[in-house]
Amino acid sequence: MFRRMISPNWKTLAVCCGAWAACASMAQPVQMTPQAAPARPQAAELLAPGQQALTAWRWRLQAVRGKDRAWFTRAAAALSEPVVLRFDEAAVSVAAPCNQLRGRYLLSGERMLIEPLMGTKKGCADARLMALEDRLEQILPTVKDWRLQTARQQSGQPAASLRLRFINGSEWLLQGEPAGAPGSL
Repeated sequence: MFRRMISPNWKTLAVCCGAWAACASMAQPVQMTPQAAPARPQAAELLAPGQQALTAWRWRLQAVRGKDRAWFTRAAAALSEPVVLRFDEAAVSVAAPCNQLRGRYLLSGERMLIEPLMGTKKGCADARLMALEDRLEQILPTVKDWRLQTARQQSGQPAASLRLRFINGSEWLLQGEPAGAPGSL
């Protein structure tokens, strides 16, 4: 009985092979003509219009309002350079005083979700700067919404400002600089 289960039915196999050979002999050769490859969309074309505007700038933290104003004011006195945020297609990068922070983000209209940030772990010589970095890492994932405004300066150069609002009621005001400018992240 075992032999009967694994032995092939030779008649069925012969019919299948014959049919396959007949089909193969009737097949017409296929002419392959080269076609232009479909154009790949540029990264900016894949972004939503609001996200395109967000990624076109690097953002310098200018002011903090609300509950977080006190810690930012204390730490800002120790800053030699401003805190800078840079959004790309999928992640936000933060050039903090001593470390780099990075985390993914999602947009839905004016809503923004930033996932917990990861970063380098160099120590800061000034405790105020380390406290600022810790606070940046904690508060950015609590962002609630965002608003971007663009305008033209009197010189004709574009200008942009970004407002981030957080769950605790605080607001960050950031000034935009074109992303291709020298020193961009």
